[in-house]
Amino acid sequence: MSMKKQLRQWVAATLVIVMTVMAPIQSAASSINNPLVQNGDAKIGMVATPSDAELEDDVELEPEIGTPSNADLMKAAPLELKSFVVKFYVDSELWDTQEIEKGGCAAEPDNPVKEGYTFLGWDTNYAYIDQNLSIKAKFTKGIFETHRVLFVDYDGRWLQSPSYVINENDAVRPAAPKREGYTFVGWDKQPYVIQKDTVITAKYREGNFKTYLLSYQSRHPQKDKEFNTIGVEWVIEGENGTPPTPVPVPGYTFNRWSTDYINVTKDSLVYARYYTGEVQTHKVEFFDYDGKSWTSPQYVVNGGDAALPPNPHRDGYAFAGWDKPLNNITAPVKIHAVYKFGERDIYTVKFYGKITGELNWILLKEEKVPVGSDAHAPAPSVNGGYVFTGWRSSYTNIQSDTNIFANYARESSVSGAERLRVFKEHIEKLELPKQLEDALFKLGEYLAKKIDGGPSTRTAIPEVYEIITAIVAFLISIYGAISAQSIKGTVTDFISSCFGESDSQTEVERINTELEEKLNEGDSEAQLPENTTDAGKEGSKAWSDAKKKIKEGRGKGINVKTETQEDAEKLLNDARPELEKKPTYSKEGTSGYEIHPAEPDVGNTKPHIKWWDWSNGKANGAEGHIYFN
Repeated sequence: MSMKKQLRQWVAATLVIVMTVMAPIQSAASSINNPLVQNGDAKIGMVATPSDAELEDDVELEPEIGTPSNADLMKAAPLELKSFVVKFYVDSELWDTQEIEKGGCAAEPDNPVKEGYTFLGWDTNYAYIDQNLSIKAKFTKGIFETHRVLFVDYDGRWLQSPSYVINENDAVRPAAPKREGYTFVGWDKQPYVIQKDTVITAKYREGNFKTYLLSYQSRHPQKDKEFNTIGVEWVIEGENGTPPTPVPVPGYTFNRWSTDYINVTKDSLVYARYYTGEVQTHKVEFFDYDGKSWTSPQYVVNGGDAALPPNPHRDGYAFAGWDKPLNNITAPVKIHAVYKFGERDIYTVKFYGKITGELNWILLKEEKVPVGSDAHAPAPSVNGGYVFTGWRSSYTNIQSDTNIFANYARESSVSGAERLRVFKEHIEKLELPKQLEDALFKLGEYLAKKIDGGPSTRTAIPEVYEIITAIVAFLISIYGAISAQSIKGTVTDFISSCFGESDSQTEVERINTELEEKLNEGDSEAQLPENTTDAGKEGSKAWSDAKKKIKEGRGKGINVKTETQEDAEKLLNDARPELEKKPTYSKEGTSGYEIHPAEPDVGNTKPHIKWWDWSNGKANGAEGHIYFN
């Protein structure tokens, strides 16, 4: 590098340094002696370019570099506030003022006292200050015992300012913190049912891992039939969760957790299952060949049977069962998987297709296949108006029980009228309420005409058969959960997504009007007592229809809204004999119902009753919610 180039770079660097130093100077006199300030120009921070004479004789400023102006240099290093003012208010009265450096933490003020109220903390986090803040005290009416709760990071730094939690209530945890080179895995103490002043510290695992959130809930010890969260943890993918100890509940005995927390691969809400009454139980644990836990433990009532877990797998071996019986449990027991060397596990492969006139999938073939082997597909079924195009998934190298479905493509020669005929046959088999059936017929007729209307309409509207079949399938899964008005909205929302953009709004408005007229005709509500609320009437009809679907083995239950918890409980009265009969165990759970608080993390924003029916032992058992305000 030439001496000239080096000197030019030095000069440029010196200019920036001098400008930064000069900016805060308040006296013009101090800048006059600086050789980089032009004669007669004593404006603070106005930096001039040194003349050639002030540099060595052989230095030249090249034109392409340019000469920075005083304004440019001032823009290059804007002044930045180094501290901020934090003001604390009690109602409208100024309680405390602090000046905090950027990134610092304000000091916790003295707790204010307000007659007839309990202080709960401040409404804004002041653990990291990066702006001026006005913070207000939070109070709740009444006098309560509270405990100070503070969340800190691994190094003791506050993650959020302290809060004051009413005795046996829950603290609000901050967002999961981040630490370079580490993965957050939870807290060293649970922020639930706080009973004393508590400092809760973030926990990390060195390295970067994918994690899943497990949230554990158990019955509330004082509020019968209500559940509350007692623990959360972030589990590294493939590892096991560590659930908290369920809170003892008078009148109940813990059975097991609703969801397996072994080999975690997804976020899960895990509920404690209970026996009614205080009974003797025994811990039953399942282990694989290597001594690792295979499923979550169960606590089985004395003399009862353990739930059969899913079969484990071991390369080069065939699973042969468990080394101890699962029935008549009379003591704590550890049960281990048994394998046969040199044999292979056998899995079931099922092929499904559709046939003309049937809405549901039909089992075409069931085959037992050794692990790693290929299944043999059957001849495809005949589905009128459609052409078989292959199977949706591979049936080679089978590694587990597998369901495989046929793929079909529509035959373009089938008319809208023919599709409407088949569609009506499907609708009639569903035994829907008459006003809903009529509305769907009306919709089918309208769209069938569009299909037969020529290419111009076909480009804007998808094939009618696919649309209405999808609508019906969707309604099957949710019917009973919604009123006639909601059905109308659901249908039109769904159709809106199917139309081309060009005429979507016009077509949907027309369908909307037609459905409005049809759905407002007639009254299909069951005869109920005169004092039954509208929501109760709606729910009772929904529940009646949902029970029918349960017995038929289809549908996923109901979602009903009622005005009160009492209304919600009434809806279950006529179903209790069915739900409380001795269940058939499956890995998913058993029959029953529970009353839950609001669960905003999983989308349930109101208190509700959750019910389920796994008595058919299938994974498509009915499940639903009844919400109350």
